[in-house]
Amino acid sequence: MARELRPFLLAPSYLVALAGEKTIVLDDPHLVRKHLLFSSLANEVAVDKPWIFAKVRGGEETGLGAYVLGPVGGVSSALAEFSQSAGAGASLFRNRIWYADLRVTRWHEFSSGLTRLVAALVDGGQALYDLALSEAVAGGGPTADFVARRVPYWRLEAEAEGDSAGVSPSEHLMLGLAAFAGDGQGDGDPGLPAGNRAAIEKATEVLGEAWRQKLHQIGAATPWLNGRSRPWVGTWPPYEAVEFERQPYALSEREVLDLKVAILAYLGRQRLPGYLGEDLFPEVLLDATTDLRLEHLYDWESHVRWFASLDDDYFSDKLRKCLAAGFYRVHGF
Repeated sequence: MARELRPFLLAPSYLVALAGEKTIVLDDPHLVRKHLLFSSLANEVAVDKPWIFAKVRGGEETGLGAYVLGPVGGVSSALAEFSQSAGAGASLFRNRIWYADLRVTRWHEFSSGLTRLVAALVDGGQALYDLALSEAVAGGGPTADFVARRVPYWRLEAEAEGDSAGVSPSEHLMLGLAAFAGDGQGDGDPGLPAGNRAAIEKATEVLGEAWRQKLHQIGAATPWLNGRSRPWVGTWPPYEAVEFERQPYALSEREVLDLKVAILAYLGRQRLPGYLGEDLFPEVLLDATTDLRLEHLYDWESHVRWFASLDDDYFSDKLRKCLAAGFYRVHGF
């Protein structure tokens, strides 16, 4: 059905949300900026006939153009299915997980000190991985062994031969965090470069003794990935385990984590507060739905390659686009 409706929906479309008593939709002060679809069926995953509760109406009588009409949950499913059928590269469950996280994340509570900690951990993890890669080329070493307990060793070997997807932002973060503070796999790694360790220590001092609890705020709920129903930051299962266990929902949760970590690490390097991520997130998300194309349902390698390609210049361009909307001004942009 979505294919037949495509000519009508490609024009500017309008959502008529009949939320009934769900006045939270209209009371949300960020509704216009988020463009969110609120659903009381947040845990339901519709896989069959997503258009059954939604209808398309022409706008001749209102002058609004074509719009989708129906219960909010049904409209959400319909538009997500349309996005998938139109070749946007995002499936229904990816859309639901991504936008659900955008709805609940409190970006305005992420201070510049917290973003600087994220950046320090990501940069520390990347430095540690590069060191492990050098050891792997030379036949192995203590840092390579440390990394291999969190990122499978074969990935180090493959990258040494120029045939690997690399490491994602969330993996860099967990490596930096594990090296600094330890994790369930063991104590910290003394091989963490001194400059990176000093940057992490300085960031944690700014946040105080509760820095670990504050760091959890930037995470995501990952019930499919590791049973965590609340935002959490730590050592997540490797992508290879996600593919082995055939968990597409878990892969989508990792995508959310990588997207948030990449944005916050960029903001931290620029010494910017986290609230800017509330506008960066949907901007990058739109690119993900069009540019991040998976060869199959469990194609984590394409996911990792795409996120690895997002550099600071990319995020700076996106931030300038957000600033053009006139919501705020940032010195230097």
